Amino acid sequence: MGWENVILTILGGFLASFSGILIEQWREGRRLRKRHFKDIKDKCLKPVLEELYHLKTNFEFGEGRCGWASSQKIEDYLKSDIHWWEIFSFKNGPKVHPLLYEDLKNHYPDLYQDLQDIETWIRSNYAEYLQAIFKLFRAIEEDQEFKAFEKEFEKAYLNATSSYPLEAIFLLALGVDKSNWPNIYEYIRPKLDKIKNLQNKFYNSVEAQKVRDIIQNVTTIIDRGINKIEKTILKAKLKGKCEYLK
Repeated sequence: MGWENVILTILGGFLASFSGILIEQWREGRRLRKRHFKDIKDKCLKPVLEELYHLKTNFEFGEGRCGWASSQKIEDYLKSDIHWWEIFSFKNGPKVHPLLYEDLKNHYPDLYQDLQDIETWIRSNYAEYLQAIFKLFRAIEEDQEFKAFEKEFEKAYLNATSSYPLEAIFLLALGVDKSNWPNIYEYIRPKLDKIKNLQNKFYNSVEAQKVRDIIQNVTTIIDRGINKIEKTILKAKLKGKCEYLK
């Protein structure tokens, strides 16, 4: 064998060995990225998604979800010592891994910023939202036409829940579909013609409009976060780089 062949043989063996190392490193990198992405999905994105859906229920109304069903109850709640919204944080959620949550900045910065925007809104504006609901309830409760309707309802339905008239006008004022409050609606339905003026008055009121505007604004950013997370969970490849993949 000539020296040329010896060199080629050695070089071929070296290249084969080197390419094998590169392939193995590439495979290991893929395994690491896949495992890291799974951790992000399971320990960060999925629990945050669950929290977003739960958070959204604070801005949805229906039977059993009428903002405590009186201005007094909301006022008492606002005066309480503990307010969950003041310390609201996705990162500190019971099922969320805080390091993986912060790692979203490296992989999905737009999503991370959307979540930060939601946190900021909740901490800064949720009390104002409750105040808006309080003012709407108070406006309904103090209305003379409503008081007359309430008395008439109580005489007609002695066994009905006493909060039904207030809840019904509140839900009508916010334009909540009757399918979300079927039991209350069955009691109110025979009286709808009589309370048409009440419905229109409070639906067009400044108080109801403010509540509807707040709900529209916040649910838009919440839905954007939900949509981005659901799309990310369905993806097969992780975007971006971070220190956990070095």
